[in-house]
Amino acid sequence: MSAALGERLAVALAVALGLLFLVEGVALRRRGRAASTPRTGGAAGASRPKATRAETAAATTAAATTAAPETEPEPETPTRRRVDGPEGDRQAPVARLAASLAPRLARREVVVAAVVVGAALRLAWVVWATRTPTGLRDPAEYLRIAVGLTEGDLPRFGGGGGPSAFWPPGYPALLAPFVWVARETGWASTAFVASLVNVVAGTASVALAGVLAGQWLGRSARAVAAWLVALAPGLVFWTSTPHTETAFTPFLLGALVLASAAADRPSTRRWALVGVLAAAAFLVRSPGVIVLAAPALALRGRTGTWRGALRPTLVTVAVAAALLVPWTVRNGVQVGFWSPASTNNAGAVCFGHHDDALPLWEPEKLSQRIQDDCYGTSPYAERRFAELYRLSGAAAEAMPVEVDEAAWYREATGKGVRWALTHPLDELRLDVHKVWETWSSEGRVVDGARNFEDPGWAGRWHGPLEALADWWGWLVGALALAGLATSAACRRALVLWVPIVLYTLAIAGGVVDPHYRYPVVPLVAALAAGALVHVGRRAVGAAPADPPAPSPAGEHGGTMSSLLERAAP
Repeated sequence: MSAALGERLAVALAVALGLLFLVEGVALRRRGRAASTPRTGGAAGASRPKATRAETAAATTAAATTAAPETEPEPETPTRRRVDGPEGDRQAPVARLAASLAPRLARREVVVAAVVVGAALRLAWVVWATRTPTGLRDPAEYLRIAVGLTEGDLPRFGGGGGPSAFWPPGYPALLAPFVWVARETGWASTAFVASLVNVVAGTASVALAGVLAGQWLGRSARAVAAWLVALAPGLVFWTSTPHTETAFTPFLLGALVLASAAADRPSTRRWALVGVLAAAAFLVRSPGVIVLAAPALALRGRTGTWRGALRPTLVTVAVAAALLVPWTVRNGVQVGFWSPASTNNAGAVCFGHHDDALPLWEPEKLSQRIQDDCYGTSPYAERRFAELYRLSGAAAEAMPVEVDEAAWYREATGKGVRWALTHPLDELRLDVHKVWETWSSEGRVVDGARNFEDPGWAGRWHGPLEALADWWGWLVGALALAGLATSAACRRALVLWVPIVLYTLAIAGGVVDPHYRYPVVPLVAALAAGALVHVGRRAVGAAPADPPAPSPAGEHGGTMSSLLERAAP
């Protein structure tokens, strides 16, 4: 075993133990609260004689018939619908299985197990797959900027030149404290530190996906969604590369979870916290702007009306805008680009809307014309990179010493927008192909696990790993579509499926690589969980065909999860 691998295993073990202690601490705290809460009336701490089984059953029956529970009820074992004849014989095993699984899936321990397994898979993967990126690729730049932040330098392109707004600052800023510790102590490489941060982010995404599914589709869906995300091959593979999708995902899911909770118990503070998460998400990836729609989506799903959504949305937008002002000022003063977004969006718009545009981002297939049009005056074109491109002589001399990044942004964005407006039919066909490429496969996700720098690195496992990721995506995607088609609860959960649509449109607005969709894959998994729970309930006849209509605005009959637990078909 090499020394580097041994160090990684030691660090991974320490992180694993830390996560296990954290999960166990949360579980013990919950158990302590439950134990300290009296189950019946009377003085706290008063002793009672132990009730017989018959007395307990009688008391439980009486309580159930005289009062409605104030909190979400414990899941009941569904009563199987009797069907005579051969059809009944075929349904019986399925019904028995569904009836036995329902109470088990509703237990918190099942979700905790998914979180632990998800963390273990991701830890094991990053120990094996993590490599340090090189060149001017996105992963190398994020690590370079993170190192610069630890030294007091604001982002620069390629580690030199003047100030730049080309890359979003959120992910490097998230990495910077951990990178500083690693550099000071020498306990791990910068790339492995980024992978460990991704492990934590991926593990948080497993838990948040379960919470979100539970809020809208019931407690059984909570466990199913958590396990689907924990075992998602593409999400596991992507943990080992310092791209931004893994770190962005918990910000997006956390904002949706918080907005869903705020829709049940509205407060200005909760909507303001959604705004904080929206600003953080935007600084990691520009499509984080869709978080601003979360209050309206949650309230519409909760109340059945858009009425009352304006004020929470304004609060969220105001807080997010206020938090983005400092970075906007920095970009404006130092780069001449008065926006909190990153200027690399201009390249995506230009490359994505052009006569030579490709529906799938494959840089090696780009024509020289589109490269000149879209990157000819970008930071990539500066003369200091001539050696990296293996250019010399006249070719190197023709490259500009410095570029005007803000001017390039305006020029490249203008080219892409003008092409889209003047070629509507071509634009429509291109967008359809982009959507297909976004969702039809996992792309080169295994190559991406090592920053696309070592094609085929997994050897004989390469094909099976990619096939596993593809089949998982196809199966879970089909289940999600089935959930939307058959379950009214899934359709009502706007916070689950509308962000998927908005995020897909944001991807189609630029260039397409299948891994761009990974932040919304947990939402797809939540819808798939809703479909499976719906099928299980239908198998045992435990729920009505249609859930009751949502309560009018202002009328709150319990939590959102308790309502949908009772209402979902």
